[in-house]
Amino acid sequence: MSNTSIPRFYVRKPTQEYDAVEPSLGEKNLDIALARRLSQQEEIFSSLSQRPASYSSEYKRTSTDSIDPYSISSASSGSSPLFNDEESTLSVFDLDEEYQELSLTIPAKTSQDCFIEPDSATIITSTVSSGVSSPLCGGPDLWEALKADFSQMQDSSPELVRELVYSGIPNNHRGDIWQLLSNSKETHLESVYYKLLLEPTEYDKAIVLDLSRTFPTVEEFMAVGGLGQTKMFKVLKAYAVYDTEIGYCQGLGFIVGTLVRQMSEPQAFCVFMQLIETHSIRSMFLPDLQGLELRIFQLRSLLHTHFPSLFKHLQEHQVQLGMFLPQWFLSFYAACFTPAFVQRLFDIILLEGALETLFRVALAIFCKVEQPIQEMDDFDDIATLLNRGLGNLFESEDELVAQIWKWRDKVDEDILTDLETKYLRIREIFGDSWSEDSF
Repeated sequence: MSNTSIPRFYVRKPTQEYDAVEPSLGEKNLDIALARRLSQQEEIFSSLSQRPASYSSEYKRTSTDSIDPYSISSASSGSSPLFNDEESTLSVFDLDEEYQELSLTIPAKTSQDCFIEPDSATIITSTVSSGVSSPLCGGPDLWEALKADFSQMQDSSPELVRELVYSGIPNNHRGDIWQLLSNSKETHLESVYYKLLLEPTEYDKAIVLDLSRTFPTVEEFMAVGGLGQTKMFKVLKAYAVYDTEIGYCQGLGFIVGTLVRQMSEPQAFCVFMQLIETHSIRSMFLPDLQGLELRIFQLRSLLHTHFPSLFKHLQEHQVQLGMFLPQWFLSFYAACFTPAFVQRLFDIILLEGALETLFRVALAIFCKVEQPIQEMDDFDDIATLLNRGLGNLFESEDELVAQIWKWRDKVDEDILTDLETKYLRIREIFGDSWSEDSF
Protein backbone atom coordinates (compact mmCIF):
# COMPACT_ATOMS: atom_id res chain seq x y z
CA MET A 1 0.00 0.00 0.00
CA SER A 2 1.29 3.40 -0.88
CA ASN A 3 1.21 6.27 1.59
CA THR A 4 1.75 8.92 -1.05
CA SER A 5 -1.93 9.73 -1.52
CA ILE A 6 -3.09 13.06 -0.17
CA PRO A 7 -4.99 12.64 3.11
CA ARG A 8 -8.33 14.36 3.63
CA PHE A 9 -6.96 16.87 6.09
CA TYR A 10 -4.19 18.08 3.74
CA VAL A 11 -6.16 20.93 2.22
CA ARG A 12 -3.74 23.07 0.25
CA LYS A 13 -0.13 24.17 0.17
CA PRO A 14 0.90 26.33 3.11
CA THR A 15 1.05 30.05 2.59
CA GLN A 16 4.39 31.86 2.69
CA GLU A 17 3.79 32.78 6.32
CA TYR A 18 3.58 29.19 7.50
CA ASP A 19 6.01 27.42 5.19
CA ALA A 20 8.36 25.04 6.98
CA VAL A 21 12.02 25.81 6.52
CA GLU A 22 13.63 22.68 5.09
CA PRO A 23 17.32 23.09 4.19
CA SER A 24 18.25 21.14 1.09
CA LEU A 25 20.31 18.05 1.73
CA GLY A 26 21.68 18.12 -1.81
CA GLU A 27 22.45 15.27 -4.18
CA LYS A 28 24.01 12.17 -2.64
CA ASN A 29 25.65 9.49 -4.67
CA LEU A 30 24.78 6.44 -2.58
CA ASP A 31 25.42 2.89 -3.74
CA ILE A 32 22.33 1.53 -2.02
CA ALA A 33 22.13 -1.61 -4.13
CA LEU A 34 25.39 -2.80 -2.59
CA ALA A 35 24.43 -1.50 0.85
CA ARG A 36 27.97 -0.26 1.38
CA ARG A 37 29.02 1.98 4.19
CA LEU A 38 29.28 5.67 3.49
CA SER A 39 32.82 6.92 3.85
CA GLN A 40 31.60 10.20 5.25
CA GLN A 41 28.30 11.02 6.84
CA GLU A 42 26.56 14.11 5.59
CA GLU A 43 25.05 16.43 8.12
CA ILE A 44 21.35 15.88 8.53
CA PHE A 45 19.34 18.99 9.21
CA SER A 46 16.09 18.85 11.12
CA SER A 47 13.20 20.69 9.58
CA LEU A 48 12.56 23.96 11.35
CA SER A 49 8.95 25.03 11.40
CA GLN A 50 7.67 28.52 12.10
CA ARG A 51 4.71 28.14 14.40
CA PRO A 52 1.86 30.56 13.83
CA ALA A 53 1.34 33.06 16.59
CA SER A 54 -2.41 32.50 16.72
CA TYR A 55 -5.01 30.00 15.68
CA SER A 56 -8.51 29.77 14.28
CA SER A 57 -11.37 27.96 15.94
CA GLU A 58 -12.12 26.25 12.61
CA TYR A 59 -10.00 23.16 13.03
CA LYS A 60 -12.24 20.23 13.95
CA ARG A 61 -12.71 17.26 11.70
CA THR A 62 -16.32 16.22 11.15
CA SER A 63 -17.76 13.42 9.10
CA THR A 64 -17.98 15.69 6.04
CA ASP A 65 -15.60 18.60 6.58
CA SER A 66 -11.81 18.63 6.49
CA ILE A 67 -9.42 20.52 8.67
CA ASP A 68 -7.58 23.45 7.15
CA PRO A 69 -4.38 23.93 9.16
CA TYR A 70 -3.61 27.12 7.25
CA SER A 71 -6.79 29.06 8.06
CA ILE A 72 -5.41 30.46 11.28
CA SER A 73 -6.53 33.55 13.14
CA SER A 74 -7.03 33.95 16.87
CA ALA A 75 -7.46 32.06 20.12
CA SER A 76 -6.84 32.62 23.78
CA SER A 77 -4.12 31.03 25.86
CA GLY A 78 -4.55 29.44 29.22
CA SER A 79 -4.35 26.21 31.17
CA SER A 80 -6.60 23.21 31.29
CA PRO A 81 -6.65 20.17 33.57
CA LEU A 82 -6.04 16.82 31.93
CA PHE A 83 -8.82 15.33 34.01
CA ASN A 84 -9.69 16.89 37.29
CA ASP A 85 -11.83 14.85 39.64
CA GLU A 86 -11.41 12.64 42.66
CA GLU A 87 -10.80 9.53 40.56
CA SER A 88 -7.71 10.88 38.86
CA THR A 89 -4.41 12.42 39.86
CA LEU A 90 -3.26 13.36 36.37
CA SER A 91 -1.22 16.53 36.14
CA VAL A 92 -2.17 19.93 34.80
CA PHE A 93 -0.51 21.24 31.66
CA ASP A 94 -0.02 24.89 30.85
CA LEU A 95 0.16 26.35 27.38
CA ASP A 96 2.62 29.19 26.88
CA GLU A 97 1.79 32.36 24.96
CA GLU A 98 2.99 31.11 21.59
CA TYR A 99 1.54 27.59 21.94
CA GLN A 100 5.01 26.18 21.32
CA GLU A 101 5.46 23.89 24.29
CA LEU A 102 3.33 22.24 26.93
CA SER A 103 4.92 22.44 30.37
CA LEU A 104 3.96 19.40 32.43
CA THR A 105 3.74 19.18 36.17
CA ILE A 106 5.08 15.66 36.70
CA PRO A 107 5.96 13.88 39.94
CA ALA A 108 9.72 13.62 40.40
CA LYS A 109 9.66 9.83 40.44
CA THR A 110 8.06 9.71 36.96
CA SER A 111 9.93 12.57 35.32
CA GLN A 112 12.30 10.35 33.36
CA ASP A 113 12.27 10.47 29.59
CA CYS A 114 10.21 7.62 28.18
CA PHE A 115 11.91 7.41 24.79
CA ILE A 116 13.47 4.03 24.07
CA GLU A 117 17.20 3.81 24.48
CA PRO A 118 19.18 3.67 21.22
CA ASP A 119 20.00 0.24 19.92
CA SER A 120 23.73 -0.38 19.97
CA ALA A 121 23.59 -3.01 17.23
CA THR A 122 25.51 -2.17 14.08
CA ILE A 123 24.55 -5.19 11.98
CA ILE A 124 21.08 -5.45 10.47
CA THR A 125 19.63 -8.94 10.19
CA SER A 126 17.46 -9.98 7.25
CA THR A 127 14.79 -12.63 7.76
CA VAL A 128 12.23 -11.74 5.14
CA SER A 129 12.83 -14.51 2.63
CA SER A 130 13.34 -17.72 4.56
CA GLY A 131 13.18 -16.90 8.24
CA VAL A 132 16.90 -17.64 8.51
CA SER A 133 19.00 -14.73 9.72
CA SER A 134 21.70 -13.41 7.43
CA PRO A 135 23.75 -10.25 7.88
CA LEU A 136 22.84 -7.28 5.77
CA CYS A 137 25.83 -4.98 5.68
CA GLY A 138 24.09 -1.86 6.82
CA GLY A 139 24.92 -0.32 10.15
CA PRO A 140 24.21 3.20 11.35
CA ASP A 141 25.53 4.92 8.21
CA LEU A 142 22.98 3.19 6.01
CA TRP A 143 20.09 4.18 8.27
CA GLU A 144 21.34 7.77 8.32
CA ALA A 145 21.52 7.63 4.52
CA LEU A 146 17.98 6.27 4.36
CA LYS A 147 16.72 9.11 6.52
CA ALA A 148 18.59 11.69 4.45
CA ASP A 149 17.38 10.51 1.03
CA PHE A 150 14.32 8.45 1.87
CA SER A 151 12.24 9.37 -1.21
CA GLN A 152 15.15 8.71 -3.57
CA MET A 153 15.96 5.36 -2.02
CA GLN A 154 12.33 4.29 -1.94
CA ASP A 155 11.97 5.13 -5.64
CA SER A 156 15.26 3.66 -6.84
CA SER A 157 15.63 0.65 -4.51
CA PRO A 158 12.22 -0.22 -3.03
CA GLU A 159 13.14 -3.88 -2.47
CA LEU A 160 16.17 -2.93 -0.42
CA VAL A 161 14.12 -0.50 1.67
CA ARG A 162 11.55 -3.24 2.20
CA GLU A 163 14.21 -5.74 3.27
CA LEU A 164 15.75 -3.21 5.64
CA VAL A 165 12.43 -2.49 7.30
CA TYR A 166 11.48 -6.15 7.54
CA SER A 167 14.82 -6.86 9.17
CA GLY A 168 13.92 -4.47 11.98
CA ILE A 169 14.50 -0.75 12.35
CA PRO A 170 17.04 0.06 15.10
CA ASN A 171 15.36 1.74 18.05
CA ASN A 172 17.39 4.92 17.76
CA HIS A 173 16.16 5.38 14.17
CA ARG A 174 12.66 3.98 14.53
CA GLY A 175 10.82 7.22 15.30
CA ASP A 176 12.37 9.05 12.35
CA ILE A 177 11.79 6.17 9.93
CA TRP A 178 8.16 5.78 11.04
CA GLN A 179 7.56 9.45 10.24
CA LEU A 180 9.12 9.02 6.81
CA LEU A 181 7.19 5.83 6.04
CA SER A 182 3.91 7.48 7.03
CA ASN A 183 4.68 10.76 5.27
CA SER A 184 3.44 12.42 8.45
CA LYS A 185 5.47 15.61 8.15
CA GLU A 186 3.48 16.55 5.06
CA THR A 187 0.29 16.94 7.11
CA HIS A 188 1.47 20.20 8.74
CA LEU A 189 -0.73 19.35 11.73
CA GLU A 190 1.80 19.78 14.53
CA SER A 191 0.73 23.37 15.23
CA VAL A 192 -2.95 22.38 15.22
CA TYR A 193 -2.21 19.72 17.83
CA TYR A 194 -1.59 22.34 20.53
CA LYS A 195 -4.83 24.13 19.74
CA LEU A 196 -6.83 20.90 19.97
CA LEU A 197 -5.61 20.36 23.53
CA LEU A 198 -7.33 23.54 24.68
CA GLU A 199 -10.78 22.34 23.66
CA PRO A 200 -13.14 20.39 25.92
CA THR A 201 -14.25 16.88 25.01
CA GLU A 202 -16.76 14.48 26.52
CA TYR A 203 -14.27 11.62 26.28
CA ASP A 204 -11.76 12.82 28.91
CA LYS A 205 -13.00 10.48 31.62
CA ALA A 206 -13.21 7.43 29.35
CA ILE A 207 -9.66 8.03 28.13
CA VAL A 208 -8.32 8.40 31.66
CA LEU A 209 -10.03 5.22 32.86
CA ASP A 210 -8.34 3.24 30.09
CA LEU A 211 -4.82 4.63 30.58
CA SER A 212 -3.83 2.17 33.29
CA ARG A 213 -5.27 -0.73 31.28
CA THR A 214 -3.11 0.13 28.28
CA PHE A 215 0.33 -1.49 28.40
CA PRO A 216 -0.10 -2.24 32.13
CA THR A 217 3.29 -3.97 32.33
CA VAL A 218 5.30 -1.29 30.48
CA GLU A 219 7.15 0.81 33.02
CA GLU A 220 6.65 4.23 31.43
CA PHE A 221 2.86 3.78 31.44
CA MET A 222 2.48 2.31 34.93
CA ALA A 223 2.56 5.51 37.03
CA VAL A 224 -0.81 7.27 37.26
CA GLY A 225 -0.22 10.84 36.15
CA GLY A 226 3.27 9.94 34.95
CA LEU A 227 4.90 11.20 31.80
CA GLY A 228 3.91 8.18 29.70
CA GLN A 229 0.22 8.28 30.64
CA THR A 230 0.14 12.05 30.22
CA LYS A 231 1.55 11.87 26.70
CA MET A 232 -0.90 9.15 25.76
CA PHE A 233 -3.85 11.10 27.18
CA LYS A 234 -3.00 14.28 25.34
CA VAL A 235 -2.68 12.65 21.92
CA LEU A 236 -5.94 10.73 22.43
CA LYS A 237 -7.70 13.88 23.61
CA ALA A 238 -6.46 15.84 20.59
CA TYR A 239 -7.81 13.17 18.29
CA ALA A 240 -11.15 13.02 20.11
CA VAL A 241 -11.55 16.76 19.59
CA TYR A 242 -10.44 16.58 15.96
CA ASP A 243 -12.53 13.60 14.83
CA THR A 244 -15.88 14.11 16.51
CA GLU A 245 -17.49 11.20 14.66
CA ILE A 246 -15.18 8.67 16.34
CA GLY A 247 -14.17 10.61 19.43
CA TYR A 248 -12.55 7.85 21.45
CA CYS A 249 -12.59 4.07 21.08
CA GLN A 250 -10.92 1.40 23.18
CA GLY A 251 -7.84 0.14 21.39
CA LEU A 252 -6.66 3.53 20.18
CA GLY A 253 -4.57 3.89 23.32
CA PHE A 254 -2.40 0.92 22.33
CA ILE A 255 -1.66 2.51 18.96
CA VAL A 256 -0.91 5.91 20.45
CA GLY A 257 1.12 4.40 23.29
CA THR A 258 3.35 2.61 20.80
CA LEU A 259 3.94 5.85 18.91
CA VAL A 260 4.70 8.12 21.89
CA ARG A 261 7.42 5.73 23.02
CA GLN A 262 9.32 6.58 19.84
CA MET A 263 8.69 10.29 19.22
CA SER A 264 7.28 13.53 20.59
CA GLU A 265 3.56 14.08 21.12
CA PRO A 266 2.99 16.27 18.04
CA GLN A 267 4.95 13.85 15.88
CA ALA A 268 2.99 10.90 17.29
CA PHE A 269 -0.27 12.73 16.62
CA CYS A 270 0.66 13.29 12.96
CA VAL A 271 1.71 9.65 12.41
CA PHE A 272 -1.47 8.51 14.16
CA MET A 273 -3.56 10.72 11.88
CA GLN A 274 -1.87 9.22 8.83
CA LEU A 275 -2.57 5.70 10.07
CA ILE A 276 -6.24 6.43 10.68
CA GLU A 277 -6.86 8.49 7.55
CA THR A 278 -4.76 6.82 4.83
CA HIS A 279 -4.65 3.12 5.78
CA SER A 280 -8.35 2.21 5.34
CA ILE A 281 -8.86 1.50 9.03
CA ARG A 282 -10.91 4.49 10.21
CA SER A 283 -14.23 2.72 9.62
CA MET A 284 -13.30 0.03 12.18
CA PHE A 285 -13.51 2.60 14.97
CA LEU A 286 -16.85 4.16 14.00
CA PRO A 287 -19.72 3.70 16.49
CA ASP A 288 -21.94 1.80 14.00
CA LEU A 289 -19.35 -1.04 13.89
CA GLN A 290 -20.00 -1.70 10.19
CA GLY A 291 -16.32 -1.23 9.39
CA LEU A 292 -15.43 -3.87 11.98
CA GLU A 293 -18.15 -6.17 10.61
CA LEU A 294 -16.54 -5.90 7.18
CA ARG A 295 -13.15 -6.95 8.57
CA ILE A 296 -14.75 -9.92 10.36
CA PHE A 297 -16.35 -10.99 7.09
CA GLN A 298 -13.07 -10.65 5.19
CA LEU A 299 -11.09 -12.62 7.76
CA ARG A 300 -13.79 -15.29 7.91
CA SER A 301 -13.53 -15.70 4.14
CA LEU A 302 -9.73 -15.95 4.28
CA LEU A 303 -9.91 -18.45 7.14
CA HIS A 304 -12.39 -20.59 5.16
CA THR A 305 -10.10 -20.50 2.10
CA HIS A 306 -6.73 -21.19 3.73
CA PHE A 307 -7.66 -23.19 6.85
CA PRO A 308 -10.89 -25.08 6.07
CA SER A 309 -10.39 -27.67 8.81
CA LEU A 310 -9.78 -25.01 11.45
CA PHE A 311 -12.76 -23.04 10.12
CA LYS A 312 -15.02 -26.10 10.52
CA HIS A 313 -13.67 -26.84 14.01
CA LEU A 314 -14.39 -23.28 15.19
CA GLN A 315 -17.89 -23.49 13.75
CA GLU A 316 -18.58 -26.80 15.48
CA HIS A 317 -17.61 -25.28 18.82
CA GLN A 318 -19.52 -22.03 18.15
CA VAL A 319 -16.40 -19.88 18.29
CA GLN A 320 -16.99 -16.74 16.23
CA LEU A 321 -14.33 -14.32 15.02
CA GLY A 322 -16.15 -11.40 16.60
CA MET A 323 -15.16 -12.81 19.99
CA PHE A 324 -11.48 -12.01 19.49
CA LEU A 325 -10.88 -10.08 16.25
CA PRO A 326 -11.78 -6.64 17.74
CA GLN A 327 -9.02 -7.07 20.33
CA TRP A 328 -6.56 -8.05 17.60
CA PHE A 329 -7.34 -5.39 15.04
CA LEU A 330 -8.37 -2.39 17.15
CA SER A 331 -5.15 -2.54 19.17
CA PHE A 332 -2.92 -3.47 16.22
CA TYR A 333 -2.17 -6.65 18.23
CA ALA A 334 -0.62 -4.57 21.01
CA ALA A 335 -3.11 -6.14 23.44
CA CYS A 336 -1.81 -9.59 22.41
CA PHE A 337 1.96 -9.36 21.97
CA THR A 338 4.87 -7.82 23.85
CA PRO A 339 5.93 -4.23 23.02
CA ALA A 340 9.02 -5.55 21.20
CA PHE A 341 6.81 -7.61 18.88
CA VAL A 342 4.45 -4.67 18.37
CA GLN A 343 7.29 -2.34 17.36
CA ARG A 344 8.32 -4.79 14.64
CA LEU A 345 4.70 -4.98 13.50
CA PHE A 346 4.52 -1.19 13.27
CA ASP A 347 7.64 -1.21 11.08
CA ILE A 348 5.78 -3.40 8.60
CA ILE A 349 2.39 -1.71 9.03
CA LEU A 350 3.83 1.66 8.05
CA LEU A 351 5.72 0.13 5.12
CA GLU A 352 3.11 -2.23 3.65
CA GLY A 353 -0.17 -0.78 4.90
CA ALA A 354 -2.07 -1.34 8.13
CA LEU A 355 -5.02 -3.28 6.75
CA GLU A 356 -3.02 -5.79 4.73
CA THR A 357 -0.61 -6.36 7.62
CA LEU A 358 -3.38 -6.92 10.16
CA PHE A 359 -4.84 -9.70 8.02
CA ARG A 360 -1.44 -11.26 7.32
CA VAL A 361 -0.70 -11.41 11.05
CA ALA A 362 -4.10 -13.03 11.66
CA LEU A 363 -3.35 -15.76 9.11
CA ALA A 364 0.12 -16.24 10.62
CA ILE A 365 -1.58 -16.78 13.98
CA PHE A 366 -4.06 -19.28 12.53
CA CYS A 367 -1.16 -21.16 10.97
CA LYS A 368 0.43 -21.56 14.42
CA VAL A 369 -2.74 -22.40 16.38
CA GLU A 370 -4.44 -24.70 13.84
CA GLN A 371 -3.14 -27.95 15.31
CA PRO A 372 -3.50 -27.14 19.04
CA ILE A 373 -7.02 -25.75 18.54
CA GLN A 374 -8.16 -28.86 16.65
CA GLU A 375 -7.02 -30.90 19.64
CA MET A 376 -9.32 -28.83 21.92
CA ASP A 377 -12.96 -29.73 22.48
CA ASP A 378 -13.83 -27.07 25.06
CA PHE A 379 -15.16 -23.67 23.99
CA ASP A 380 -13.47 -21.88 26.89
CA ASP A 381 -10.06 -23.36 26.08
CA ILE A 382 -10.28 -22.22 22.47
CA ALA A 383 -11.52 -18.76 23.40
CA THR A 384 -8.82 -18.35 26.03
CA LEU A 385 -6.08 -19.25 23.57
CA LEU A 386 -7.31 -16.80 20.93
CA ASN A 387 -7.93 -13.99 23.40
CA ARG A 388 -5.14 -14.30 25.95
CA GLY A 389 -2.79 -17.04 24.83
CA LEU A 390 -0.86 -15.44 21.98
CA GLY A 391 1.96 -13.88 23.99
CA ASN A 392 4.30 -16.85 23.63
CA LEU A 393 2.94 -18.15 20.34
CA PHE A 394 5.99 -17.12 18.32
CA GLU A 395 9.47 -17.89 19.58
CA SER A 396 10.86 -14.59 18.36
CA GLU A 397 9.95 -11.41 16.51
CA ASP A 398 11.88 -12.74 13.51
CA GLU A 399 9.64 -15.80 13.33
CA LEU A 400 6.50 -13.64 13.28
CA VAL A 401 7.98 -11.32 10.66
CA ALA A 402 8.96 -14.28 8.46
CA GLN A 403 5.41 -15.62 8.70
CA ILE A 404 3.97 -12.23 7.72
CA TRP A 405 6.25 -12.18 4.69
CA LYS A 406 4.96 -15.59 3.55
CA TRP A 407 1.37 -14.28 3.43
CA ARG A 408 2.13 -11.20 1.31
CA ASP A 409 0.94 -12.77 -1.96
CA LYS A 410 -2.20 -14.26 -0.44
CA VAL A 411 -3.50 -11.07 1.18
CA ASP A 412 -3.25 -7.86 -0.80
CA GLU A 413 -5.39 -4.84 -1.59
CA ASP A 414 -7.10 -6.48 -4.59
CA ILE A 415 -8.13 -9.57 -2.61
CA LEU A 416 -9.52 -7.47 0.24
CA THR A 417 -11.38 -5.24 -2.23
CA ASP A 418 -13.02 -8.28 -3.86
CA LEU A 419 -14.14 -9.52 -0.44
CA GLU A 420 -15.49 -6.09 0.42
CA THR A 421 -17.60 -6.12 -2.76
CA LYS A 422 -19.00 -9.52 -1.75
CA TYR A 423 -19.76 -8.22 1.74
CA LEU A 424 -21.67 -5.23 0.38
CA ARG A 425 -23.80 -7.50 -1.80
CA ILE A 426 -24.63 -9.66 1.23
CA ARG A 427 -25.52 -6.53 3.22
CA GLU A 428 -27.96 -5.57 0.48
CA ILE A 429 -29.69 -8.93 0.87
CA PHE A 430 -29.66 -9.36 4.65
CA GLY A 431 -29.44 -5.72 5.80
CA ASP A 432 -28.79 -5.26 9.52
CA SER A 433 -29.59 -8.91 10.15
CA TRP A 434 -26.21 -9.92 8.65
CA SER A 435 -24.16 -12.23 10.83
CA GLU A 436 -21.06 -14.40 10.48
CA ASP A 437 -23.30 -17.23 9.27
CA SER A 438 -24.90 -15.26 6.42
CA PHE A 439 -22.91 -16.99 3.70
